[in-house]
Amino acid sequence: MHISLYSHRWARRMNTSSQPVTLPEQLGLAQVDELHAHLVDLLETTHEIVFDAGAVDRLDAAGVQLLCAAARATQQAGGSVSWRAVSPALVRAAEQLGLSEALLLPTEDASENTSDSPTGDTDKWPRY
Repeated sequence: MHISLYSHRWARRMNTSSQPVTLPEQLGLAQVDELHAHLVDLLETTHEIVFDAGAVDRLDAAGVQLLCAAARATQQAGGSVSWRAVSPALVRAAEQLGLSEALLLPTEDASENTSDSPTGDTDKWPRY
């Protein structure tokens, strides 16, 4: 599956401030379409994306792929991606898939969030 966030309309109305995009607790195939539509709309008006991924507990490859596409599209348009919070589940999934750099995850947050599940329930995350 190829996910594209680039829009030729993007350069039309750029501003420099962006409300954080709060990612859901579960970021999988069922959530990707709605989040994709939101990101496309957002990228038409801003060149900065701030993700809040602190609540992400479960994610799959489709969720990670969408985040990678968003980071790539933002950079290609001269914008920036930043992270307000990064959950241990997202850090672990990105590391296991070799996509930490592609997601532009902060390295200091990534090293702090590689511990086991805060709830101790390691059998429920990450799932992809």
